[in-house]
Amino acid sequence: MGVRDSICWARLPRAGVGNKLLVWGKALVFSRLNSLALNVTGWHRWRIGPLVRRELGRYYCGQFRTVREVGTWASFRALLSYRRITEPRLEKIYVHDKRLFIFSQVPHWRDYFTDLRKHRDLIRRALMDTVAPTLLRKLLTLPKPVVSIHVRQGDFRCLEPGEDFSRCGTVRTPLDYFTRTLALINRIASLALPVTLFSDGKDSDLTDLLALPNVTRHKAGPAMEDLLLMSQSRILLPSAGSTFSYWAAFLSDAAVIMHPEHRVPALRPASLAHDFFEGALEENSPEPDGVLLQNIRDAVAAYRMMPLRQ
Repeated sequence: MGVRDSICWARLPRAGVGNKLLVWGKALVFSRLNSLALNVTGWHRWRIGPLVRRELGRYYCGQFRTVREVGTWASFRALLSYRRITEPRLEKIYVHDKRLFIFSQVPHWRDYFTDLRKHRDLIRRALMDTVAPTLLRKLLTLPKPVVSIHVRQGDFRCLEPGEDFSRCGTVRTPLDYFTRTLALINRIASLALPVTLFSDGKDSDLTDLLALPNVTRHKAGPAMEDLLLMSQSRILLPSAGSTFSYWAAFLSDAAVIMHPEHRVPALRPASLAHDFFEGALEENSPEPDGVLLQNIRDAVAAYRMMPLRQ
């Protein structure tokens, strides 16, 4: 028996969709490199946290198609008798016995996409085949954002006085960072670009942003709808440390502006850097990066071509 008789299992964690996708993405790439059937479990686990916070979009029932590459009996047989290999490297392998390759661990935060960057096109295509068709059809009816800001709050805590933001994880990105960065973008654009604000926070916690001209809050929908809509932006400001934000950036053909104190390794392949900016926008920089400048000009052009201005 060869590797083709083996099975790859994406055992998704009890976590948000960003972390689930990191595990799914690695398993997908490994299975396709080795022509293995992929078994995915864990999209629809119930969790108490989102229920308490009334984040119903973070229950993923109905957001993903049921794709059965592995039958129930084959899965059971593999669990009972196949040799188990956990978290294998993403490469083509050669074996002569039946194995069950298991992916369940979220990559280290220092470089979430290190194994996924060069497989971005494969992952984007596969994800569109995995998301529920009804959700994709609805997405076609929604206007694409010009600028998107994602403000992660929910299960992220506030920064404590005296804490160094650059050394903290699962901490809310300060709102004044978003307001300052948006002001810089608008100064370069010479107008107030329309901004779509995505957040799991309350309006009362977002007043400084919502008070700005041309900023509209997106009514929260299913998590994957929001993530994919964000990925269609011209300019994207993620929340630092949010894998939800980072997945929208990874999938996007957009300028991605990161917090200068939370720089992470590139989310996308290096080949995209020629066309789409990814990095920090420094307030004291005398001249914006040339790629970013072009991306902002493209955003202005797209805005001016919109049939209706909000």
